[in-house]
Amino acid sequence: MASSNLCALCQSFTQKGGEVDQLRARMASLEGLVREFNKARDTFYKEVAEVVRKTEDNFRVPCSKCGKPMFFSSHDGNWESKEKPILYQAFKDWSHVNCQ
Repeated sequence: MASSNLCALCQSFTQKGGEVDQLRARMASLEGLVREFNKARDTFYKEVAEVVRKTEDNFRVPCSKCGKPMFFSSHDGNWESKEKPILYQAFKDWSHVNCQ
């Protein structure tokens, strides 16, 4: 009798429209949702980055002690008084390759 119960259970899993098919369909649906979410997340990050590029001056240099990046932003409180003048002075002689 245990054998027939096991066979019935196996059939419920493997028959067309059974639990395995239902799980596969659900998994495919979730994979589609994950793809949509990832696409939306990537679009969001690109849009945020574009807004930041348009509204913020920023600069990154390695720390002279540990080498980890230090971030400077026009949103920093001392940007106009300290950071910006130092950066402009450091790069005052730099130019594009094509500029004369």
